[in-house]
Amino acid sequence: RGIHVTGPLASLPGKMDAYLRLSARGLNTIQLDIRDEGGTIGFPVDVPLARAAGAIRRYYDAADVARKAHKRGIHLIGRIVVFQDPLLSSARPDLAIRTPDGSVWKTREGLGWLNPYDRRNWGYAVSVAEAAARVFARDGLATYLDGKGLPFEPFDDFYDVAEALAGAPGFEAAEPTAVSVDGIAGVFVEMTGPHPPCTE
Repeated sequence: RGIHVTGPLASLPGKMDAYLRLSARGLNTIQLDIRDEGGTIGFPVDVPLARAAGAIRRYYDAADVARKAHKRGIHLIGRIVVFQDPLLSSARPDLAIRTPDGSVWKTREGLGWLNPYDRRNWGYAVSVAEAAARVFARDGLATYLDGKGLPFEPFDDFYDVAEALAGAPGFEAAEPTAVSVDGIAGVFVEMTGPHPPCTE
């Protein structure tokens, strides 16, 4: 039994604690946005591209959330939207999908995308995941790379992003689990790390 919690929702006073208390009613999983569809990152990270894009927010205290979730036996899944990123695509058009005239391609909703074939964007996703690993590793985190709306054609390349992540510090050197439903690609990579007892 699980719920998905966005960064802005997690920022509301007392909201995360209220969700964590649902463990008493059977909740055992929380999927928490690390990097969302708008390109924002929910807690401070030392990633240059994130700073350049103005992507960093202080929606929640990641270490505190991890500690409390572990204490209650709740599994955390960190969600990282990989290529839909209106912030970085605007700040760095050279990293974006572009139209023949050189302008940034946008969805019907006006959202820019990063080029899934540009390995610099892979590196950005991995850097964000590594930053999350440094905060969450003490209590364990499964990381979900969300290829929201990703066309099926570059799925093999998207899977390579997950393989790169799987070899990053703090993650298992194991095969990622890839799924695709109606062309929406998602990859799960399990992060290693000890699970020591936590106290308030």
